[in-house]
Amino acid sequence: MRKVLFGIAVLNALCGAARAAGDDHDSRRLTLGEQRAFFPLVCAHPVAHDKANNCARVRGYPGGSPVPDGPSSITLDAIAYGAFTRAGADEAYVTYGASFEPHSADFGGGILFARDAGGWRLVRWYRGGRMHPCFAPPAEGGVQKMLCMTVYTGMGETDATIWLVGLPHGEGALYGGDGAAVLSAQDDRQTGEGAQSDSQCTLPREPSEAILLGIDDFRRSRAPGTLAQARVTYAAPRDVAQACHRGTFAAVRESHAVVRFVMRNNRVVALAPVRFAKTDHN
Repeated sequence: MRKVLFGIAVLNALCGAARAAGDDHDSRRLTLGEQRAFFPLVCAHPVAHDKANNCARVRGYPGGSPVPDGPSSITLDAIAYGAFTRAGADEAYVTYGASFEPHSADFGGGILFARDAGGWRLVRWYRGGRMHPCFAPPAEGGVQKMLCMTVYTGMGETDATIWLVGLPHGEGALYGGDGAAVLSAQDDRQTGEGAQSDSQCTLPREPSEAILLGIDDFRRSRAPGTLAQARVTYAAPRDVAQACHRGTFAAVRESHAVVRFVMRNNRVVALAPVRFAKTDHN
């Protein structure tokens, strides 16, 4: 009996080690120790305020202080480790939220740090470049890319996208520039009444294509051969046709499914039970 229990313990340990090796580059919340290590590198003279911190001066921000006449509020929300800019680099990418970033930059972005003499050095800010939640596929050529989800709402329309992204070496946005969309959802049912709420009926679409309305949950998968999975909400082709015929797409019947993300020929591919029409935001 002891041999059996010992064997189970060893197996569990090996499985846990395998899981850790596969997801140790995923984004996650910062520990208290990481907050203490990274926050002083971006915030001079911090003053605690609610759940954020007011900084008398933001360090290393492009173009100088984002709020020259007053304090700036900033939070460090997530962190991922890896070689993001070149093979063999020891780097950290920290996702932040800030009062000085506009809606167009998703109220935050990311900051790249490099290991330096046993500590960390701020390398660059990426405004709008949030990297959470993200999961790390196998590094290609020694450089780490990330499978990330973003959600953006404006004027009643909600767009959700899962991207394969990597840090650009030059100028440019993290998403939409060096990012490749793997799965995109568009929901404009709340944009208004009448023709406005039925605008998805005018998008180019084959009769057999469904409309992906939302990506409800995105997480790393423990299934063999699967990097991540997402629960999604969509409108089936028949339901789309009926709703558009009635002129009431806002009340279209919802269906639900799970989409898996797998590696095929060094590419991340989304495997869905139905074919989704292209959105007009990527």
